[in-house]
Amino acid sequence: MRLASRKLFYLGWISLICGVAFYLIARPSGSTYFFGKLLHLGFSSRIIKLPSLIQGSFPDFVHPFAFSLIGMGLLSLTRVSRFAICSIFLAMNLFFKIGQNYKYAFAAQVPKWFGGIPIMENTGSFFLRGTFDINDVFAMIVGAAAAFALSELLVRRQKGGERC
Repeated sequence: MRLASRKLFYLGWISLICGVAFYLIARPSGSTYFFGKLLHLGFSSRIIKLPSLIQGSFPDFVHPFAFSLIGMGLLSLTRVSRFAICSIFLAMNLFFKIGQNYKYAFAAQVPKWFGGIPIMENTGSFFLRGTFDINDVFAMIVGAAAAFALSELLVRRQKGGERC
């Protein structure tokens, strides 16, 4: 597979792996769809003590950051496309976060047939059980902006002679 940027692609995956590690180590058991009680390491209450802002908002930073980097690594060849990819992932994350603020209205709009599709089956409860926090919104914006800034830095280096 030909990548637009190997560095962006791999940095995105490394960031995503860091996000997964954070969930496994610092989030309560059963707090995420993908990691049930069997996968959770359970360190959060005994070993890992993080400031509440980081504890709550780090995943909201990582999602748009990592997925933007992966998307740019796969598809991005121009500044406009890199900006568009970061904007799309930011918009998707903001949509779900805002949906948590208006949980009943958003959950009511989730089609019943989502219940039979893995991953999508949890959409309604994501809105109902999630919490809206303005710090999470700021973390998402910073994550998308950081991904774009990193891409610009790497592209500038590539144009200077280093290969991206």
